[in-house]
Formats: sequence, structure tokens, C-alpha cells
Amino acid sequence: MVRDYSGNLVATDSNWFYLDLANNPISGNGAHPAIEFDGRNSSVRRPGPNVPGVAYVRTATTASISLQLYSERLRNMTGTFTPQAARLAVPNQAGGLDYIPLGINTTPQSVSLSQYGYCALNVQLSNLPNFVSLGRIQVKYNLPLTEAVTGATGNNGTGTGYESWEMMYRLDSSPVGLLAVPWVDFLDYTCRWAYGSAGSGMVKTNMTYGMHYSNRTPTHRLKYDPTQPWDYLKQNQITGQFMFMCYDFVSAMNSSEYVSLDCNGFGTVLSQAMASQGVASDTMGHYFYQDGTGYIDFVTNRLCRAGQDSTITSYDVPLNFTHHTMTCMEYARYDASSSYLYKLDGSIHKNPVAGWLMPDYFYNLPSVGLVAYPLLSPVWLTLVNRTCTVIK
Repeated sequence: MVRDYSGNLVATDSNWFYLDLANNPISGNGAHPAIEFDGRNSSVRRPGPNVPGVAYVRTATTASISLQLYSERLRNMTGTFTPQAARLAVPNQAGGLDYIPLGINTTPQSVSLSQYGYCALNVQLSNLPNFVSLGRIQVKYNLPLTEAVTGATGNNGTGTGYESWEMMYRLDSSPVGLLAVPWVDFLDYTCRWAYGSAGSGMVKTNMTYGMHYSNRTPTHRLKYDPTQPWDYLKQNQITGQFMFMCYDFVSAMNSSEYVSLDCNGFGTVLSQAMASQGVASDTMGHYFYQDGTGYIDFVTNRLCRAGQDSTITSYDVPLNFTHHTMTCMEYARYDASSSYLYKLDGSIHKNPVAGWLMPDYFYNLPSVGLVAYPLLSPVWLTLVNRTCTVIK
């Protein structure tokens, strides 16, 4: 079978970013071919690996899939193809699957296959979730066939079960920036972290919380280690450009139970995760500068690092920082690296920062905000832009 999706976004992944459509290695910016799945034998199939998933904006109400059914038999065959049911198999927080039922066209379609020939068919999916989500497309269909001359019959359908096809990723809006052509293996995490979001406001908050708590990724989690090297944010020493190492990040997440990031990593990944859902942001390092001394360290209020249980108060401790990097949108700050014990009004929070405004977020009354010491005057806040302009 061959599957070709319509209406989906142009996308890529860790393989196709470095391949041209002839399956030749390139330095980057490769995209998925038009045919997502080609199950024919190697002598006639299109070059390159099959595509792991397809991306749609959540407001797309249907997905049309053109099928080509191929025969490798010597005799002609006739029959009918009848789609019966469809669903999305959605990863849940417990590590299992939930199922979202989808609509599907159930009108029987005639099948006529000559020897080594093919027949064009169509599947139309509807009732797609109108929120950020992901899941494996699973289809149940009936496919009885009769062979010419011999009259032999058989059924190549799915029986009582479902056949698994590609992953589907439902994005809040068209991706922007470095993720304008989204990597679907990166979406495999960002759509989990922001699962259920509808609208940019929900995306900003849910992505921050979801990344901090590793939402729907119980066996591939993030943890905050301020001493961790810059593994996924690199700077070109010649051009000065910052680079998001998406390939390395996805590879580490896929192969590890825990991936450690420092604040630069959290700020970078969160910014790019939001970009994958259509939300633009910057990544900014926050430093304290003192006249006559230069950059100085500061002490935070009580924080619980990602990867620890923020409901256990003993994990809430002050940290010593040389700087702190966060995801920024004008005066608003988003920090998935830590849960903050207090809100700015002094009430208990025990969650990450999402949308807290400067300058109150950074230096506020004692015990709230980020910085406990030193007080602002005569120390000055300095911002260093670490927004990535290259993806690898």
C-alpha cells in the first residue's frame, strides 16, 4: 500500500532534514516527500525512509489520504474496499494509550487489480480533535478479494482489529521561526507537553508546565541541572549565531529516561517548542552587573528543579546563579526549569513561571520572585540575547 496525505503541513524529521528527495545526504533543510508511506518492494518504491508522522493545524477539520493498493500476484483480482472505523491512539500520562474516535468515509469502493497493477482508493478522516494533540492513526477496514480464473477468495482487511498508520500531530497554529517546517519527532514531545491547548494563551502556559512536568512522557523526562553543559544550545564561534541542536535533543530524549538541561537548555527548548505551535519568543540570559565589579552572582528564592517532586517542600531550596536564561515575550517570562514556591503576591505556587511580568518577576519583595539577594540598587540587570537563528 502507498499513502499520500493531503492538507498537511510541509514537515521534516531527524532523517529527512539531512536527505534530498532522492535519498542523498545533504547538509540540512530537507523536507518530507509527497508520499508519506510506500510499502512497495525496493525495486519500485520511492527513495528514502517512510515518514513517521504528519502535521496539521488543529482547525483543519478533515484529512484526506489517497491510497494505492498494489498487487504482486500473476492473476487479476476484484473486490471492495470498505473503511469501517478510525481512531487516534493517544499516549497518556501513565505510559499507556487513550483512544479518540474519528469519523471515516464508509462507502464501499471498487477494487480492480491487474497482475502487478494498482488501484487508487481514498480514506477521508473527520471529527479530528480541535486542540493540540497527537496520536497514531488506526484504521479498521474490510477488503475481500476474488482471484480471476481460479475464483480463489480471501480477505486482506484488518478483521476485528485496527491497522496502525502514521502519527498525526495537531498544532495550535502554523509553526514559526526555525520550526516553520516542523520536525515531527520534535512535535512528538511538544504536542505532549502542550496537549489539550487551544489558543496561544493556553499554549504558552501548558507548554511551560508540560515541559517542566514531562507531560505524557513518563519514560522520557527532563530534569534541571544548573551545572549541565550547553548540549543543545551551541554558539558558532565564527559568526556568533546560536544554534538549536534539535537532532541531538530528539536523539537524547528518544534514548534516555532522563535528559538533563541547564537553564540555557530549558530556555532554548521551551522557546522552540512554542515556535512549533506558532508562538514566537526569545531566549534571554539575565545577569546582574555591578559598577566597578562587573557581572556578579545572585541567590534565588526557593525553587524546586524540574525532575523533582514540587509537592515535597524539602526540595524547595535557594540556588546560587551566575545568570538565569528564560523564554521571553516582551515583559513576560516563562521558566520551565523550576517550580517557584511562591507567587508574586506571596501565596503558595509550587509551579513553573508562565507569563509573570518584569520587573516584579525578577526582583520583588523578599521570598517571592526569582532573586533573593542582592537587591537591585546599586546592581543593574543586564539581558544577553541567546535566541537561536540556526537549527541542526
